[in-house]
Amino acid sequence: MASSESWDHIRSGLQAFWQAPYPPVSGANFYADLGFAAETEEMWRIAERAGRETILMDSLDGDRMNLAADHHWLAQVAEAAKDTSLADAEYQSAAAVLKSSGAHAATITLAIERAALEVRQGKFDLAATRLNEIQPSVAAFSKQYATILYLETLGELHLHFDKPELAKAELQEAIRLIETNQNTLDSDTALFAWQRNTAQAYKSMVELYSQTYHDAVRSFAFLEWSRAAPLRAGQTAHLIKISNPQPELPTFAYLPSQMKFQTGTALITWMPFPSGLAIWLVDGTGVHTAWVGVSQDSLDRAVDTFARLCADPLSDPSLIDKQGRQLYQWLLQPVNAFLHGATTLVIEPDARLNSIPFQALKAQNGEYLGDRFFIIESPGLGYSKLLRSDRLVSPQSKMLAVGNPLLNGAGRLRSLPDADKEARDISLKFTPYHLLTGSEATMTNVLQWLPQAEVFHFAGHTLSQGREPGLLLSSGETNKIALLGQEQLRPQQMKKLKLAVLSACNTAVADGGLDDPGSLVRLFLRAGVPQVIASKWPVDSAASSELMDDLYARVIDGDPVELALAKVERAMRSKPETSHPYYWAAFSEFGGS
Repeated sequence: MASSESWDHIRSGLQAFWQAPYPPVSGANFYADLGFAAETEEMWRIAERAGRETILMDSLDGDRMNLAADHHWLAQVAEAAKDTSLADAEYQSAAAVLKSSGAHAATITLAIERAALEVRQGKFDLAATRLNEIQPSVAAFSKQYATILYLETLGELHLHFDKPELAKAELQEAIRLIETNQNTLDSDTALFAWQRNTAQAYKSMVELYSQTYHDAVRSFAFLEWSRAAPLRAGQTAHLIKISNPQPELPTFAYLPSQMKFQTGTALITWMPFPSGLAIWLVDGTGVHTAWVGVSQDSLDRAVDTFARLCADPLSDPSLIDKQGRQLYQWLLQPVNAFLHGATTLVIEPDARLNSIPFQALKAQNGEYLGDRFFIIESPGLGYSKLLRSDRLVSPQSKMLAVGNPLLNGAGRLRSLPDADKEARDISLKFTPYHLLTGSEATMTNVLQWLPQAEVFHFAGHTLSQGREPGLLLSSGETNKIALLGQEQLRPQQMKKLKLAVLSACNTAVADGGLDDPGSLVRLFLRAGVPQVIASKWPVDSAASSELMDDLYARVIDGDPVELALAKVERAMRSKPETSHPYYWAAFSEFGGS
């Protein structure tokens, strides 16, 4: 996410450019920066306009390679904006410029990207012809990204033309290269971008197992193995040493037979495809699957509408009810027959479904999902394997409570007196406890007490979007704020933590879901914290404090966290003043099976 300072810099730079006789390349640089900033915010139309201006400026400058790169970038932005006609035109323009420049490797890469676009457009014969033409060049190609995309696109074509074994061979080789190359990435942000750019190979393999082979067990195991990819970075160099013919990818640990479900626990997950939605439900009896013929666009619109309505206290409850029933019909009703006997539902949403407050979904009989099941959200079995097994919280658990840190110089962030009181009231429920509020809620103090804490409660302001999530703390200096984030929230700092409660706005929100480096929840789960409670929208401070007070009272009385949260939500919903989902459905529990 681009900072406000970045937008100001771009704006002032363009103003200066148009007010003086600067060379075109200066304007191209500023328009390119504008395009990149808009891209990070997914403001695709602005990014497209900026891309066109960049092309115009570089065409005046005369640098052919820069011009080709401009056309190529605009083609990718147009793809993201689902403007396939513009994407196709820009790929053609980039190819024409490169051809006249004699850049062979770049020309081959561009041809592969055009074929990938043609597959998404349904132009399968054209894509197959294009890949066939460049195949001799790819065989001697050293550019790994292009090779991966070639194998991935070829695999998709084999799937379309009903050649599953050929598809499997190409996709497996693409995945081996993906897993090997992710070892060279030096940050979580780079790893996340790499995985988003190469995700289609994994998705196509899941499609092969589930929709072509109709193998529920292997498709589920591969789906879970693919979701654990971020956790394997740095551990997969052995994959490239396996000679052809390639054996199966190492998904054994994710077979349902290797899972140990507690009685009454079921796990549900989904994967959307262009033509429909695949569903897997796993319990002690095995894997159950279903297919729903809903398009990705229809599902995305319903999810966005439902989440937006729930997050608005002034929205019409009847509209929430309508959207909640529709989503239930798509996401849960097809496997409803297999849910009898389950009391706890572990939900693994992908990034498209991550914003749903699942407890507010409603069955056709009017029953809320959160009334039928205790709900725990999870990023996947790979993360579940990291979580500590000790989840018991008692009045004797060591509590660290942080409330309303003093944020000097943060003029836009108001003080939160309700958060101060919330932290004080909650800390008193535990013996021993350590309370940090106001100017005492500093980085130094939190890091001193966090390694000893078994329960961590934070009530304050957070930075929960962008690539550097964290909790905002007092710095102890004028006009400075401290960010407790990824660098500080290491496993060794939370080795005793059983429960983390992030009682602030948007603490469960991240653009790319729970795998996103911008996810606060992810930081705690990766450190092995087995229970995390976080919010999916900007919360009402007074209502949140009431919810938290009741939650902890029930937990220290002996209720498991998921049961306590379900009871608190039900109690809040029974009151007219907090019956809207905005008040009772904001917080979710995250953990694993």
